[in-house]
Amino acid sequence: MPSLHVLGRQDGTNPPELGQKLAACFAHAQVLWHEGAHTVPDDKEIVAAVTHFCTRAVSTPPQDGEMTD
Repeated sequence: MPSLHVLGRQDGTNPPELGQKLAACFAHAQVLWHEGAHTVPDDKEIVAAVTHFCTRAVSTPPQDGEMTD
């Protein structure tokens, strides 16, 4: 299952090391870093990367053995 993890280096609510531990639970996790805290970043590069991830996730057909709705 594709997973995207956006982690803030200054996050006091969900400390970055916990976000990294969660991402490590997923095969091929994509991790994006931003310099802020527990916020949705509005950095153009992060927004573009999230858009690309979502577009790819909805346009990629399921692989053999994956469950579908």
